[in-house]
Amino acid sequence: MHRRPASTVPVASCLGTRRALGLVTFVVAAAGCSTPPLALHASTAARQGVAEARTALAAAAEASNRAVMGVSEATASAAADDARASRTALASQLAALPAVIEPMHDPNSTRLLEQVGPCVDEYGQVDDDVLTLAVESSNARASRLAFSDAWTAADAFADALTGAADAAAAAPAMAAVREIQALQAPHIAEADDAAMTVLESRMGNAAARARSATAVAATAQRAAVVAALDRFLAVNAQIVSLSRRNTNVRSLALALGRRRTLAADCDGRLQQLDAALAAHRFGGTR
Repeated sequence: MHRRPASTVPVASCLGTRRALGLVTFVVAAAGCSTPPLALHASTAARQGVAEARTALAAAAEASNRAVMGVSEATASAAADDARASRTALASQLAALPAVIEPMHDPNSTRLLEQVGPCVDEYGQVDDDVLTLAVESSNARASRLAFSDAWTAADAFADALTGAADAAAAAPAMAAVREIQALQAPHIAEADDAAMTVLESRMGNAAARARSATAVAATAQRAAVVAALDRFLAVNAQIVSLSRRNTNVRSLALALGRRRTLAADCDGRLQQLDAALAAHRFGGTR
C-alpha cells in the first residue's frame, strides 16, 4: 500500500511557528486595544476607589441625618460616631487615589481629584458643627424638662397653694403658673431670637403675677408656697436657657442647608472624576 511521506518539518519548528503566530495575534490585539492592560487595570482600580468614596460620603450624610433626628442624646451620639467613622473611611479612600491615578498620566483626572479634597474638607467642617449641635440636643432636653420636672414643680405649687388659701384666692397664682407652662413649648420650638424674647417677657409678667398672688397664702404656709413657686421658676429658667441654645433647631437648619449643598457638590465632583476615568479608559488611539 502506498504511504504518504512523513513531513520533513521538525516538531520543534512547528511549535516555534505556533508560538510566533500566538505572539503576532497578541501584538495585533494589543495594537487594536484602546487602552494597554496596565492602564486598564489602573483605571478600573481608580474607578472602584471613587465608587467606594461616594458610598462612604453617602453613609456619612445618612448617619449625620440620624444624629440630627435623634430622640435622645444617646441616639444622637451613636449616630454621630457612625458619621465620623464614615468620614474617616472617605478620607482613606481619597488618600489612596493619587497613587492609582498619577501613573495613568491623565491631567484631567488629576485635576478633578485635586478639586474633591477641598470640598470634602469643607463638608467635614460643617458636618462637625452639625454633629456637635445635634449631640448637645438642647431643645430636646428642654422639652423633657417641660414635660417632667416643670409639671412636677407646678403641681407641687398647686398643692402647696391649695392648703394655704381658698380656691378663689389661689386661682390667679395658679393661672399665672399654667400660663408659663403653656409658653414653654412655643419657646422651645421657636427659632427666632426676637420671638423668644417676646415669649420670655410674657413669662416674666406671669411670674410676677404669681409672686404677687402668693400673698394670699396664710402666714404659716407662705414660706412653703414661695419655695414651691421658686422651684417651678428655677426649672423654667433651665428650660429657657436650653431653649435659647436652640441646638436641635440649628443643627437641622444647617443639615438641610449648607451641609446638604456641600454633600451634593462633593458627590458631583466624584461623579465627574469617575466620568473622566471612564473616558481615559477608552481614550487610547488605534
